Amino acid sequence: MANSDDGLVAVAYEFIPNGETLAEYLVRVDEQSRRNAFRQLLQLHAAQHEVGCFQSDDHLGNYLWSEGTLLMLDTGSCVMKPGSLGLDDRVSNMALLTANIPLPDRRIYDAEFPVYFNHCADDADRARFSAAYEKALPKAIRKRLGDYRRKTRRSSSKLERLDFPGKRWHACRNMDEGLKTMLLDDPDQFFDDPSLLKDGNTCTVASLKIEGQEYVLKRYNRKSLAYRLFHLLMPVRAIKSWTGGHALRLFGIPTPRPVACLVVKSGPLMNQAYLLMEKVAGRSLADIDQSEMGKVSVEFALRWRELDELKVCHGDMKASNFILTDDGTLTLIDLDSIKFYRSVWNYARNQRKEWTRFMRNWNNEPEVQAVIRGTLEKL
Repeated sequence: MANSDDGLVAVAYEFIPNGETLAEYLVRVDEQSRRNAFRQLLQLHAAQHEVGCFQSDDHLGNYLWSEGTLLMLDTGSCVMKPGSLGLDDRVSNMALLTANIPLPDRRIYDAEFPVYFNHCADDADRARFSAAYEKALPKAIRKRLGDYRRKTRRSSSKLERLDFPGKRWHACRNMDEGLKTMLLDDPDQFFDDPSLLKDGNTCTVASLKIEGQEYVLKRYNRKSLAYRLFHLLMPVRAIKSWTGGHALRLFGIPTPRPVACLVVKSGPLMNQAYLLMEKVAGRSLADIDQSEMGKVSVEFALRWRELDELKVCHGDMKASNFILTDDGTLTLIDLDSIKFYRSVWNYARNQRKEWTRFMRNWNNEPEVQAVIRGTLEKL
């Protein structure tokens, strides 16, 4: 550790070769490798707790995987307490950790969770821990979700927000600079092509390809003055999609990555808005053959359970808002009406509406509805 002349403090650490964050590692490895990584992660937490330590910023980016070994990073955010951690601190920290596990990996992680107890010196309070943990986990997930949604609307290491006269700009920092300039200067130039994906009164959708990357650009068309006055205090749909897309992706739910969002205003009134997303290749669920619905229903059941874990309603669950990608993943698109609920009662009421809306896609195919219901009940 050293102090600079201008008062800054520098800390040098051992260099770890071939290292990557646990978040990066989990994305590219098979199930058995993920299982082993989770086992080490749980062992590491048990060891921390036994000596009175826990990571207060407990996300997967704060753990480094290197040549089969897991190490904790960012010890500056560690809390140190005398003796072994008490029950409340253990429960709180483990709920925070679990809230940071991608939902598609929760099945593997949950199956390995007993490893934590097995490496604690005293498991006499396991029943009390489990009861408290069950209550703490939904709160931890809601907190993480709320914190991240707010984070998407300000500048951070990965996202930027810029405010210009009459314009508000959000974007991923790694987006193509040329594309950024074109969108900020004249976003309507991309809608001159007659071969639009959609040309409606509410929105217009164009497809574009820049430097080999395909995108979808959605323009939210200008509404009447009366409409804009009525919706003055309501969230801008483009911003809802921007925030919702990043939030779902944070938890591992498949949806196209939002790349940029531009809102153009006249004073407090919105004129137009634009949302740029990476294009997802695949087929609309509306175009899937009945013979394929057995496999597709499993994917839908997974998406349904994942949204339920977050207490999120898509808001427009028509078949065309689901894309089946080439690798068989069912991806959610069009998040303009997405809503995140704090009230369990309000969520349950609207979830029933979601289910009715989704099943309406196959009103004339009761056999498909039966397959979907059966799969959801089994999962």
